[in-house]
Amino acid sequence: MNVDRARVRIRERAPTEVLDLAFVFLKRNGALFGALTALLVIPATAVVVTAASTYSSLSWYVAFVGCMVMDVVVRAPVVLACGQAMFSERVQVRGVLADLRRHLPIVVSLVGRRALLALTVGGVLLDWFGRYHADEVLLLERLDGAAAQTRLRHLRRRFGSQCQEQLVHHLFLGTLAVVSAVSVWVFVRMIFSTESVEWWPKSGGDVAFVAAVLTVQVYFATAKFLFYLNLRTVNEGWDLFLETRAIEALLERRRGPGGGAPRLTRPVATETVTGEPAAEVTP
Repeated sequence: MNVDRARVRIRERAPTEVLDLAFVFLKRNGALFGALTALLVIPATAVVVTAASTYSSLSWYVAFVGCMVMDVVVRAPVVLACGQAMFSERVQVRGVLADLRRHLPIVVSLVGRRALLALTVGGVLLDWFGRYHADEVLLLERLDGAAAQTRLRHLRRRFGSQCQEQLVHHLFLGTLAVVSAVSVWVFVRMIFSTESVEWWPKSGGDVAFVAAVLTVQVYFATAKFLFYLNLRTVNEGWDLFLETRAIEALLERRRGPGGGAPRLTRPVATETVTGEPAAEVTP
């Protein structure tokens, strides 16, 4: 990973800053993530809604299992897209899909694991707390087997409390986003429909509910990726490394062709040293 080419300023951030940065990152790469959202969420929603409608007596259970499984299907390409967009401005959907095809065995194993855990309902939560950054470790670091387990244990041991804090933020914001989207949908139906409309969907196969759950995964996959970078910045000292490299480059420029000693007459601001603008995401 060449951190010198990162389009996001490498520095330590609080969890709430990471959540804000995710919005900026998505906005700067709007075309890419908009296309991925349409390509992934629409068919995933159709699959879950069809399954939940087929088993009407178990619609909420089937919808839960379906959303948890499709959550992996949506997140995996988004994580790969984030990894590419972090270092390149011109990332195309077909490039992300080609990368996904190379990682297909890993994605299939993640989907199978999530399907088994989702059947127990509570198993998903335990998996989130224990393997919060499994997507990044398996898909971006490309570790597997014992190496991946060692890496996940290391992250859990050193940053488990921070990951759990971030997960709580995600659960809260995700619930708020889903409830808001469904409420707006119900409100619109109450205005334009001639039939009686319930304040909340009776079936888990409601299109608005499933689509909202799966759509917010695009944002949270991005936020989790940026949080993963934040943890690596803290753990591996990326910010100090870049500052040192920048200062060395500045001193080299000030020596000039003659190689004389540099003359620093006044402190230099971080933005001047690094050559980066003040924006969180550099164009």
